[in-house]
Amino acid sequence: MSDYISREAAIEALSQPITMSMCLSVSECYSKRNQRQIDLEQIKSIPAADVVEQKIGKWIIDETESASWFCSECGKHAYGCFSEIYSGEYHYCPNCGARMINNE
Repeated sequence: MSDYISREAAIEALSQPITMSMCLSVSECYSKRNQRQIDLEQIKSIPAADVVEQKIGKWIIDETESASWFCSECGKHAYGCFSEIYSGEYHYCPNCGARMINNE
């Protein structure tokens, strides 16, 4: 599985200055700065992945209605799913698609 990172965070990390305390010589500092510039340009040129942040929720029992559960993410009820939710078989909210962590 791929790891996805923030391009902005990578650019910020590579934009930190290189100081003489990081180098053994002035020429090494120039070399490191030049390599950083190349790395920054490469990161900027990589195409972005189409990634959606996953919602994570929990099933919460609604005490006001009998056998009714609602999603902690969207607040909508999941009617007709009582036995699946209770047994831990309903891993996603049918309304918003949030992954339910207390069923795993």
